[in-house]
Amino acid sequence: MVAKKYYDIELTDEKLGKHWGEPHHLMVSNLYDHRDESEKLVSNFLRHEDEFPKKVHDQAVATIEVLLEADLPVGVVTSMTTDIATKDLSEQGFPWQRFFTVQGSDKTTAHKPDPQVFEPALAILKERGVTDGIVYVGDALSDLLAAKAAGLIL
Repeated sequence: MVAKKYYDIELTDEKLGKHWGEPHHLMVSNLYDHRDESEKLVSNFLRHEDEFPKKVHDQAVATIEVLLEADLPVGVVTSMTTDIATKDLSEQGFPWQRFFTVQGSDKTTAHKPDPQVFEPALAILKERGVTDGIVYVGDALSDLLAAKAAGLIL
């Protein structure tokens, strides 16, 4: 709807799939064919974000709460910016303030599928004495590629 309204672009599942997981500003620029300055493209996208609420998987919040209650470190490494990620987590009821990190694309120069994207989060875990048994869950091929290259998937 936003692409059509502002830029007369019909987004396809193929195009969305191609750019899903890119850093947020780059994904929006690519989806909207770079028809404007990146800041303006993102602004138009965000102006309508509340019209398309994200859906959380059943039991996702409860599962995270169980992990946190077991004193297991939980964090997020996302291609969204940190402010968008924390807003989304809050709206879905996730206790993100208890996470060891919420790392958005604005907090690192590396982006998935580059395995270095995990370095800030892994450094925090290492400081806490966590060096193995780390589980990463993603929703895109770039997540799988980055996690595998970082040694998080065997």
